[in-house]
Amino acid sequence: MDLYIGHKIKRIYTCKNKTFSSVVFFLMLILALVITHTCISLSRAVINKSIKLRSEDNNMHLPSSRYLPELRTEGNNTYMHSPSTGSPLVLRNDDDANDQSIGSLHELRNDNNVNSPSTGPQSKLRSDDKNMNRPTTGSNQIYNFQTTIARNAERKKRLQQRCSTSDQKERINVTKKHEFFKKERIRILTNPLVSVAYCRVSKAASWYTINALGKILNCTEECLRSFSERIRMLSYERKREALNNAYKFMFVREPYGRLFSTYCNKFYFPKGYWSPVGIDIIRRFRENPSEDSLVYGHDVTFAELIRYTIEDFEAGNKMDAHIRPMHTNCKPCDYDYDFIGKLETMQSDWKYLAHEWKSRNITTNIPTDIGEKSTDIFGEMIHVHVTLKKIEDSNITLYDLYQRAWNYYQITSVISKRISMPLSRSDNRYFGYYSLLYHLKRARMYSEQYATEMKAQRHEAMLQAYSTVPSEDLERLKSVVKEDCLLFGYDDSPEWLFGRKIVYNKLASFDYFSGINGDKTFKQNDKILSI
Repeated sequence: MDLYIGHKIKRIYTCKNKTFSSVVFFLMLILALVITHTCISLSRAVINKSIKLRSEDNNMHLPSSRYLPELRTEGNNTYMHSPSTGSPLVLRNDDDANDQSIGSLHELRNDNNVNSPSTGPQSKLRSDDKNMNRPTTGSNQIYNFQTTIARNAERKKRLQQRCSTSDQKERINVTKKHEFFKKERIRILTNPLVSVAYCRVSKAASWYTINALGKILNCTEECLRSFSERIRMLSYERKREALNNAYKFMFVREPYGRLFSTYCNKFYFPKGYWSPVGIDIIRRFRENPSEDSLVYGHDVTFAELIRYTIEDFEAGNKMDAHIRPMHTNCKPCDYDYDFIGKLETMQSDWKYLAHEWKSRNITTNIPTDIGEKSTDIFGEMIHVHVTLKKIEDSNITLYDLYQRAWNYYQITSVISKRISMPLSRSDNRYFGYYSLLYHLKRARMYSEQYATEMKAQRHEAMLQAYSTVPSEDLERLKSVVKEDCLLFGYDDSPEWLFGRKIVYNKLASFDYFSGINGDKTFKQNDKILSI
């Protein structure tokens, strides 16, 4: 009896234990399903949000439109306010929206006061490439290539004539005293097979070319440099022999514009290139420099850079690669280049180079956007971020550095000069790097309505910079650029610079270099615009 009762109890306990285990298992299964569903839902939400943010960034490179500065109209004037500060970002008169005199336009007059700054060399520089913005397909592409081939043949012919003329002795004598130029140096970058050799000329689309070669030849900058170093160590004859079968090319640009570009990008823009070159310039050519100027070299003026270039050239000193004559980098009279490209016709030149290399089976990896401008407009701003850390212990004003970055994008026609930086000296402590980048992107978007007049801004800024150079230094500068002009077909006495008297009226002009010149208030058309 006892055994029977014990057996019953055991069966009941076993059944209950199985039932309990089943219930627990079922509950755990439900919990796992709920957790899995929640994770999937969260993942989808994160992915959708990332896609949305990426789409907004690709379309605008800016945060959401609800943060855009608000527009307010009073009469004929339109005010734009920053959402973060509420301060005016731009002031314009709608009645004069198409008048280039609005926005404190830089005035450059001759004795008759009839010349306009918009009639500079830009139209001439673009004329070579005026048909290159058409779609490059079919017969139009063939036409473009034929034009580029003829243009390259003309450039090579001019170069050969200059190298072989009776003036060759004069040309040699010009650089005879330059020990640095006499050395068999050539700034070649090449791939492992030495099928392509690029002679680098600084400030003539050199970084674009290096990046393009990296993609086309599947050879990074380090790869290009490592194989180039082996060739560089060879003797002159061995070097020529090694490069004999390579497709050799180089790019050049208008010499006066190249020097201006060097100043804007390397000295005016907060890029940290100030040391040691900027320090050397200030130490040699400035009276009573400040302690910060001697330590950082941060406030070199354009006139000082030009004098530095002239003095080093005339003394035969080693010159920085960004300012020394272009032909000294590549020695075009000693090496037979297959192609001479120019910055002024870069897009069509690059499309032809890509076509030529493909036809020669050098590469088939040709980007579809070859020769086009980079879409990373504000990539240079990373240098500002680095520079701000370097000058933390100095007395250099953050406001001036921010203003120089803002001016730089006005000079390069990214931002309209009508749009001033939404920052005052009093609140610069609360205005950081990312705030500046935010407002730069906003300003670029709103500058699209002034696209036509913005094309003249770089030329205006260049004339303003050269107007600060003493006339005797301008005449001396001719000897620095003369050989480049003769070899590559540029004018050593361009009309826009030497053909008329430049009158720079500071009270009626927009100051593209206010980050160095300091605060100014300009008067125009009885309106006061504070920059």
